[in-house]
Amino acid sequence: MQTSNVFHAPRFGAYFKKHIVDNLRLYLMSLVVLVGVLVALGLFGILTNSREVVKLSFIFPFYGVLLYGTGLIFTGFSFIQLADKPRGIDYLLLPASHFEKFLTTLLITTVGFLLVYHIAFGTATLIGTFILSLSSEKHVINFDFSKDLRDDVMVLYHWWFMCQSIILLGSVYFPKYSIVKTLFAVFISVLLIWAINTVFMNILFYGHLMDWAASAPFFGVSLVGNPGNVSHISIFLQSPKWLLDVLYFAMGYIFPVALWVLAYFRLKDKEI
Repeated sequence: MQTSNVFHAPRFGAYFKKHIVDNLRLYLMSLVVLVGVLVALGLFGILTNSREVVKLSFIFPFYGVLLYGTGLIFTGFSFIQLADKPRGIDYLLLPASHFEKFLTTLLITTVGFLLVYHIAFGTATLIGTFILSLSSEKHVINFDFSKDLRDDVMVLYHWWFMCQSIILLGSVYFPKYSIVKTLFAVFISVLLIWAINTVFMNILFYGHLMDWAASAPFFGVSLVGNPGNVSHISIFLQSPKWLLDVLYFAMGYIFPVALWVLAYFRLKDKEI
């Protein structure tokens, strides 16, 4: 078998099947735990809500927090076998290309996870609704999916894919304690961007800033409207809408793909 080939469908299918079979027990246990946690949190949130009708907007925060928490933790363990030399050698020597191994992990941590998560969330919602229907307080979930809620879901998933791509890239660079190290690297990167932006804004708008840190990278800057007067009027100078739209599009669609590509090439160059 020529493992130097980038992609071979039968070999990819065999490797994908092997990965599922080897981790099936872990995935099933995780699904059961996830449903249990969702049911417990959902019941706690609904029972502490005084309204008879529970809207989807009330459940949405639970949905979002657990989506990020479980999804990013799950992605953080993508290449944990590379942290152990014997397991790492076995992984790298498996008769499949690096692209097939990476594609399997990418599909499992995105499509696979989202499918399982929504099954778990739907199951937990049905179980919670059934339990509540047996109680004296009749809580009914209103499944009206408003436009604002749809927009919030789109934003939620744009940020989720961006965060997932960052964690996936970090799991290749830092197989051991990948989540902690990746979050620390992201913190340092954000701090560096903020420091550079602050220095640049203080040079560009010297004497006109509300204070030395009154700017947001790529978004805007807060200026003094009447410099020299005792009563200051704050003016927020925002970036052009077209620039914000470009940045939002890049963060939602280009940035995750670019980080996936970087993660693949990093995995391709990985040695034990």
